[in-house]
Amino acid sequence: MVGMVSIRDVLPDEHNIIILDPELKDHNGIPAPGIDYRLSENSRNMLNFSIARAMEVLEAAGAIKLRSTSNILGHPPQPHPIRRPQERAIDL
Repeated sequence: MVGMVSIRDVLPDEHNIIILDPELKDHNGIPAPGIDYRLSENSRNMLNFSIARAMEVLEAAGAIKLRSTSNILGHPPQPHPIRRPQERAIDL
């Protein structure tokens, strides 16, 4: 079994933000970060491109059973575990 990983750059997007949790704090009293991240159309396109190129590379190397196990594409955006579902992003 062989696997490949693709690491792509992400362009800045106004929907991707980090907030400080007003309630959850570490042992020093510093607020925990909350991350709100969504894949943009460009990011999805780059990931699809990477998956297609990886499949080509593996086929050229003689692979006979190929599958993509990407857990990013096709799934709705999920809040980071620190963020509570009822919280909304704030404008800074």
